Amino acid sequence: MKNTVLETERLILRHWEESDAEECYKYAKDPRVGPPAGWPPHKSVEESRNVIREVLSGDEIYAIVLKETGLPVGSIGLHFNSDLAHGEGEAELGYWIGVPYWGRGLVPEAGRAMLRRGFSDLGLERIWCGYYDGNDKSRRVQEKLGFKYQWTTEDAPVLQMDETRKGHVNCMTKEDWIASRGVAGAAVYVHGQGGSAGEAGRFGPLFPDLDVIGFDYGARTPWEARAEFPGFLASIRKYYKKVVLVANSIGAFFAMSSGAGTPGVLDRAFFISPVVDMEELILGMMDAAGVSEDELKEKGTVETGAGTELSWEYLKYVRETPVEWETPTEILYGSCDELTPFETVKRFAREHGAGLTVMEGGEHWFHTPEQLRFLDQWVKEKYVMDNHITDKEDPVGGTVCVNGRECVIRAEGPEDYRAVEELVRESFWNVYRPGASEHFVIHVLRDDPAFVMELDVVMELDGRLIGQNMFMRTVIDVDGGGTKEVLTMGPICVANDLKRQGYGKALLDRCLEMAASMGFGAVLFEGNIGFYGKCGFDYASKFGIRYHDLPEGADASFFLCKELVPGYLDGVRGVYQTPAGYYVDDGDVEEFDRGFPPREKLKLPGQLF
Repeated sequence: MKNTVLETERLILRHWEESDAEECYKYAKDPRVGPPAGWPPHKSVEESRNVIREVLSGDEIYAIVLKETGLPVGSIGLHFNSDLAHGEGEAELGYWIGVPYWGRGLVPEAGRAMLRRGFSDLGLERIWCGYYDGNDKSRRVQEKLGFKYQWTTEDAPVLQMDETRKGHVNCMTKEDWIASRGVAGAAVYVHGQGGSAGEAGRFGPLFPDLDVIGFDYGARTPWEARAEFPGFLASIRKYYKKVVLVANSIGAFFAMSSGAGTPGVLDRAFFISPVVDMEELILGMMDAAGVSEDELKEKGTVETGAGTELSWEYLKYVRETPVEWETPTEILYGSCDELTPFETVKRFAREHGAGLTVMEGGEHWFHTPEQLRFLDQWVKEKYVMDNHITDKEDPVGGTVCVNGRECVIRAEGPEDYRAVEELVRESFWNVYRPGASEHFVIHVLRDDPAFVMELDVVMELDGRLIGQNMFMRTVIDVDGGGTKEVLTMGPICVANDLKRQGYGKALLDRCLEMAASMGFGAVLFEGNIGFYGKCGFDYASKFGIRYHDLPEGADASFFLCKELVPGYLDGVRGVYQTPAGYYVDDGDVEEFDRGFPPREKLKLPGQLF
């Protein structure tokens, strides 16, 4: 476990080393870091070294390392057998980060990686997390990650500080984690001989709507696979309605030998250089080694010069236990595959109705940059495009023409965050209030569980970032009970010098097309009917939808709605709920805004706040 390294957009999570002591002390000595979490500031580099050695040495405790510097700035980890995590399949999440890195969303980013580590890689069923009263930063991290409140203890002992405090306890189950992220299912990666479950990581972007889970199996024979695979796949099916198999080489053979191909176990499979006829492969190895069947039967096992052991029991088993495979399957095969002849894989594909793609010059092990690009494109064509999924790694939205000028609409990436926040700040400055809060709202919403990543876009003109928009999932509380899922939108803006020239409408129209193509039924939000009416919005009251906390009879002309699916809101009457992420603290806004160039705040006529 100690060689595990996790990677996010901006961070590397790796285990602490004693050589990190000076960097650890740099941040842990600050009284604003440890005491709110229940531990005293470090007094020396040597104390930090001891803490690394004795406290931060757990198998699942990681230094939070910035990619841009390569240096640790905080810590995060899963603790087992803690005050909160008592049972098997449980752990407690703990974290801290240096003061200079507060407000940058680094802990939620690291936290999401740890949740995936716990639930996906370690198979945990429940992760606990808590905070002491007044530690609002920790509370907000847990809210962003999607933890649910459990209980409050009035006099929780804080042993390292020799005191008691009010403590709040939150929890997340594996079921909650899966549901909060809106994934369609799971892709289980089964590696080949000499591979590892860690190889699953590269398939994440290729299956954008699935959790990609590496299966670290121990089977070395098909009968061991038959004993091991069904239980693991059943544990995946327990939480995911859709399960896709991605299997490499002998991993595909083990999966087929395990009974995974029977209806109801898998929804689809992708085989990369699969071993589809093990008897043929063994006989070929025997021939190459000059070993007859009689000799193998008599000796039981024979070592070949290539370091491979031939087994009579193995050969006998594959002859007596034919593969049964009914799962819809796509196969990627390299024309230079040295293990499986083309005619063999072609025969298997024909007999099982599988799709077969051949890469000319491809090898059994797809590993060169050219081969990996081919593999990636194969998955995109066979899975992403066939399932009408927006690939988060590729631009979305395409191009639009405004006033004879071509604009690009694409996904926002982490490298855009600061520029987008500057654009939004400039666009909203002194519009609705003295100053602006919308740039901080965007900063917060990106980490909100309701955030729709596939609809987070920017607009460019001649390489210049000129606009942005984002969407959030929310609900209508339906009169009489139940909820109806809808979207809300914004902040949305275009650069000040391009306002009222059609760019905003073109951006919004394309975003609404994208939302409709993803199956969302309606969008509700606060806006001006004079502008948004041009994009098909109407008063929400005409649909029978009321704005939360608005007194009866009050003016609701600011509250707008557009059906993306005609009739989606037919018969629906209820109250719209604004996602909690839009409500930000003025103090947090001020703290965040200090990171931008100073601007004069003006109180102007027409401002709302």
